[in-house]
Amino acid sequence: MLRTTSISLFFLVTLIFVSCGGSKENEKEYDTPTSGYIQISVDETLKPMVEAVLGTFHHIYENAQIDVEFKPEADAIKDLIDRKVRIAIIPRKLTNEENDLVSSAGVDARSNITAWDAVTLITDKTNNDTLLTVDQFLSMINDIPFAPTNYFSNYSDSTIVVFNNSRSSLISFFQLNYGIKKLTANCFQLKTTDEVVRYVNEHPNTIGVIGMSWISDSDDTTSERLLKEMKMISLAKENSSERKDYFQPYQSNVYDKSYPFIREVYIHLVEPRNGLGTGFSTFMTSDKGQRIILKSGMVPANMPVRLVEIKKDDF
Repeated sequence: MLRTTSISLFFLVTLIFVSCGGSKENEKEYDTPTSGYIQISVDETLKPMVEAVLGTFHHIYENAQIDVEFKPEADAIKDLIDRKVRIAIIPRKLTNEENDLVSSAGVDARSNITAWDAVTLITDKTNNDTLLTVDQFLSMINDIPFAPTNYFSNYSDSTIVVFNNSRSSLISFFQLNYGIKKLTANCFQLKTTDEVVRYVNEHPNTIGVIGMSWISDSDDTTSERLLKEMKMISLAKENSSERKDYFQPYQSNVYDKSYPFIREVYIHLVEPRNGLGTGFSTFMTSDKGQRIILKSGMVPANMPVRLVEIKKDDF
């Protein structure tokens, strides 16, 4: 009888200890659309825009905590597939293969387009050669004959081109949209956008490839600093002797697709119920979230056209 009582007491104490010890985890586990804790992964080229949206979300919903890790696109997708995160924000749709891998765990990804972004080409501040055609740039990064020199550019197929990472969304953009399988020997991959800007400044006449989000918000101190440190290259879809046919990645040119290298930004959500991931995804695509994206200098996907056109007139 004494032995039975001792065993029962032991299990009771153990149960209480486990319940108390796991309380913090339970608080994180049982989140709601406006409270609790989750982790998300975001492509590094979208960092400034996502930080702006997330900052407002946290200000409004004080009981919500979303920890974000900025990383290469390929790593963000892997986190989603491995269920390390509930949200991955990247500048493209998931491929059929990626969707199948996500769904293999029993929950399909809910994907929503949230913004339009642009692959931006930059060069050093002293470089006056800032006009390129699409074919010229593709010739620089692909093993094909160099495109005929346009009327303004002195670049060649030996021009150094630097990307932010070997697993970057900027590289996958050209692989998926232009069929580029292998970059040329004059293409280098660093680690971050800041490193790309630094390299371009220290090596005149090179070209850096970054995301529009890093230079689109004139009120952001980082964007302001980068714009002072480099120049944007204007692109033309075809060879032209008219400067008016060359466009920079401004909001207006992305909106009307005058600028050629445009990407769709998607928020991919894998959540079996309506938790904090659903809340943030809904916020990002809502009127308030879209206005934040508009203010950040990017093109919101779900904003009334009239508002975008008003912004367009500023350029």
